[in-house]
Amino acid sequence: MKLIRTFHPVGHGAFYTERFYEGGECVFTAVYDCGSDTLNGSSLATLIGGALHGEPIDVLFLSHFHSDHVNGFSVIKNQCTKIILPVISTEERDMSFIHNAIVTGRVDNEANNLLKRVFSQVDDSENYQIIKVDSVREPVEPSNAEPIEIESVNTTIPAGAPLYSRKVPNWIYLPYNLHHDVNHAIKNFFIEKGILNAGGGVNTDRLSEIINGTAHDGMSLRNIRMKYNAVLRQNNPNQHSMTVYSGYKDCDVCCKCRRHYRHRYCCDFDCPFQANCLYTGDFVASESNVEKLEQFYDDYLYSSATVQIPHHASANVGGHYGDDIFRYARIGIISTQFGKYSSMPSNDVVMNIMDEGVVPLFVTEHKRSIVERMYYLLD
Repeated sequence: MKLIRTFHPVGHGAFYTERFYEGGECVFTAVYDCGSDTLNGSSLATLIGGALHGEPIDVLFLSHFHSDHVNGFSVIKNQCTKIILPVISTEERDMSFIHNAIVTGRVDNEANNLLKRVFSQVDDSENYQIIKVDSVREPVEPSNAEPIEIESVNTTIPAGAPLYSRKVPNWIYLPYNLHHDVNHAIKNFFIEKGILNAGGGVNTDRLSEIINGTAHDGMSLRNIRMKYNAVLRQNNPNQHSMTVYSGYKDCDVCCKCRRHYRHRYCCDFDCPFQANCLYTGDFVASESNVEKLEQFYDDYLYSSATVQIPHHASANVGGHYGDDIFRYARIGIISTQFGKYSSMPSNDVVMNIMDEGVVPLFVTEHKRSIVERMYYLLD
């Protein structure tokens, strides 16, 4: 069996695909995130549509609900069978809703429409089924959880449960939804501006007035963006981002080898475990969170040769990218817009990654920056 993993050039966003082939035929497709703040609607639709050719998507993982990670959802939703996303609270939903409205300049946008759908009953007319992953405050042991078949799952997934498909032997997906409390500085800012009710709920009338330039106090979209960006310089809005390990179910041999030699070069590039990958979305890489990530994934983390760098390599997510994440990684994927964001990627984060011996690969909006790798898998 052959795997082709692609990190697509969407700029500031995320769109990653895995396609498994048997005898020249694609038998299973997985997607992690599908959005961009760089590409406009038609450009993003063309790129996503061209990458998947209208073929069925067995599973779509969505890390969180910010527009740069989900605003291409409408392009592929009719191709999806299962959509797996993190459980979030209504408070987190409301804050994501406001964030998306400010960033996109529209209350009614792709990301917010998805949020509304996730918190409502799934319509029978849709082809896909929404599956949620429980959140946890402390790591659980994945090996103690019963594996769940992707094709048959139809309910909320307990924390630490590996997912598998009979179409891809010995391969699992392991989502991790670490619980975070909301950022109170951002919450208080929204309440102060009158767009979040102190008792809960979005003040959509006030939010619409600001965006449309009809607010009685003269607050405009430009003004609130400037003030919000000032708050974001000191606070991280990505309090909830689901990570996913994609790789071999059993990697004890690889991990024992790597633990023994204590460096990533104990295996050559033909080692089949080079196919293992960790997707992080906009995971908050604080020291305590990375420690929990390491405890949760354990050997799976040690065997992940490819790691997607959290939050476009921004220093505003904690920036703890030392041995704990990259002890054995070889490639670090950074999705970012070329030349726009001075803080993403952060020079310090990139240098930290390189000091660990990891090769950073920058996936921008330029077509030539696409990263595509092929692996032949063990039976």
